[in-house]
Amino acid sequence: MAEATATKRYLAAFHLKTALRLADGQGRVEGQHAGTQVYITNVPRKHGEAYFLDLRFLLDATDLEAAETVASETAEEIAHTLSFVSALSVRVERSVFLIDWEPGLKARDQYVYGHYPIIDPRDALDNTMWATVQAVSEHEVTAAKRSALRWHTRAARAATYEDQFLYYFFAIEILAASETFAGKVVDKCPSCRGDLTCPNPDCGRPEHKPFPKQKIGLLLTEMGVNATLIDALLDLRNLLSHGEERKQINRHMQKYGPDFELRKAVERMEELSSTAIHRALALPEFNPPLQFYFLEEPENVTVTPRAHTQIGLAGNPNEPNVYDVWMPQLSVIVTDPKTGEQETIPVGGDEAHLPAKSTD
Repeated sequence: MAEATATKRYLAAFHLKTALRLADGQGRVEGQHAGTQVYITNVPRKHGEAYFLDLRFLLDATDLEAAETVASETAEEIAHTLSFVSALSVRVERSVFLIDWEPGLKARDQYVYGHYPIIDPRDALDNTMWATVQAVSEHEVTAAKRSALRWHTRAARAATYEDQFLYYFFAIEILAASETFAGKVVDKCPSCRGDLTCPNPDCGRPEHKPFPKQKIGLLLTEMGVNATLIDALLDLRNLLSHGEERKQINRHMQKYGPDFELRKAVERMEELSSTAIHRALALPEFNPPLQFYFLEEPENVTVTPRAHTQIGLAGNPNEPNVYDVWMPQLSVIVTDPKTGEQETIPVGGDEAHLPAKSTD
């Protein structure tokens, strides 16, 4: 019988971005979430800054690397539950630290995380682009086309691949539902994808007007998408709609190809949603031609530097205090690509994350 792998206790800290604050006089909240010990305080802020909650919790893992994965998943689950109960947006903004929390240690292994958002400007707005904006605005746009445009825009702004995929899919689904397809369809066998037939020889292959899901397939087919990719996209949509996690989704989607994963599916969906909207708008020919753009890379990227340190904590090492963790300061050196000038910017550690002392 194989021996169980030994685990250690760790303390993780995250920032949650939310308008939710601790009630007046409530300095901290301590409790359980699915058996995990949780500690929550307000992050001090200056006037005009965003609001954050400081989330800390204990977890068990074999090592720091394994603890990092468990911590990220746990933080997301806590944020989702808190958002549901509070009816407010609560999302994990960043990791702050992860530290060995075994009793009796004088030197503790610690990961300290930085947080540096990079917004890459696009020097693309010119008269040609605005002429395209003007042409679209003056063209007859139905409610369905306007709704598809909104969902496509939301997908471009979404923070996760899961949301991006579903929002692009909504845009296609809305356009498919608004179309009238000639002829009827035959239902397919879920195993071999062949036409289903009735055992009654007088019925043969029953045909009917396409259902909403079949309309999506018809639209994608008319756009030149092959049947295998259509099945894969519909399958992925079902997995996401039923709450499957990304690891399980990527593993399941391997049957459509070794490189078929959520990230690449989102890139394909962005292209298909754009194409479907262009097709629905059916803009006339312009001279000079209108210019549309595709998202070639993420608009906003956050760099998360991580430092592996060893620190000692004040007080009794057998009873460390979750609020007395200190961190070395992390900085990044940013080089201006045009001027070559460099700037050192604090992105993490005690300079960027102080222990919560206020409840504003």
